[in-house]
Amino acid sequence: MAPRIHHSPLSQHGRRVRMVALELGLDVDWKVVDFGKAENRSADYLALNPMGKVPTLEDDGLVLWESNAILLYLADRKPSALYPTEPKARADVHRWLFWESAHFGKACIALTFERVVKPMMMKQPPEPVLVAAGEQDFARYAAILDQQLAGREYVTGALSLADFAIASMLMYRGPAQMVTSPFPNLERWFASMESRESWRATPLPF
Repeated sequence: MAPRIHHSPLSQHGRRVRMVALELGLDVDWKVVDFGKAENRSADYLALNPMGKVPTLEDDGLVLWESNAILLYLADRKPSALYPTEPKARADVHRWLFWESAHFGKACIALTFERVVKPMMMKQPPEPVLVAAGEQDFARYAAILDQQLAGREYVTGALSLADFAIASMLMYRGPAQMVTSPFPNLERWFASMESRESWRATPLPF
């Protein structure tokens, strides 16, 4: 039986999982969680994921949440070059997955929440102080990513899970006004990620 993954097409974290599943050619039972109907806060869903977020994976008794953990699980189900087996190469992928989760992703989410989620879904204006902090953090971490990508096609050198995790956080780059023009290596790399079939197959629903 194919694993079931609860997701939302609005979610950056859901998108990375969908992209990797497509890249791996995995058969997945996709189930959309409608945040507009508060399905993520239902008792049944909270029993699976007490965080009330997406994605959540169910597979033969395993219930797994946290998107990067799901990426690793899917990659173990179907080994490929996206998740190398050599210890040093694998550690490098882990490093950038953790960096995304702890730093870059948070900066992207701060801008997305203030400039996209609050105006569109909450009918509230952005908070200038939080926007300024998000812009500062984004510039700091984008510079680190840009430096890493100098002379490299992908974050760790070869296409890996890390590229999908990091790229997914930029899916609201335009409406969230994430300024990437000072970072040409990042822009080159992101254009390459946007050109992938897995990106084009997982568009925003608006």
